[in-house]
Amino acid sequence: MNRMILLELQTRPDEADKLLSLMRSVRALAVQHPGYEGGTFWRSTEDPNKLVVVTHWRTLDGWETFKKTPAMTEVLSSISPLLSQPLVERQLTSAENDTFTFLQGRPKRW
Repeated sequence: MNRMILLELQTRPDEADKLLSLMRSVRALAVQHPGYEGGTFWRSTEDPNKLVVVTHWRTLDGWETFKKTPAMTEVLSSISPLLSQPLVERQLTSAENDTFTFLQGRPKRW
């Protein structure tokens, strides 16, 4: 079953761009990991220091395995000093019986 992982990151003032750069390196690693299906970065319109990362994984196990890789562990330790609050991770699954994707640009149903 497909999983969405939402990471909420509140950076220290003026650290958001540095954090985005680190998150791009995470995406470069994730693309090579089995089960990664895509993702996007979002910045709050109300607070430029609040970022949300949305990733899609084939299974929760794919995400959990990726999160424990040495490269990801190293990146996460580099991210921590840039944050003003602890990283929040949310794991989501479709609330509907049939799933659809926006990643291909053609949702199967609305």
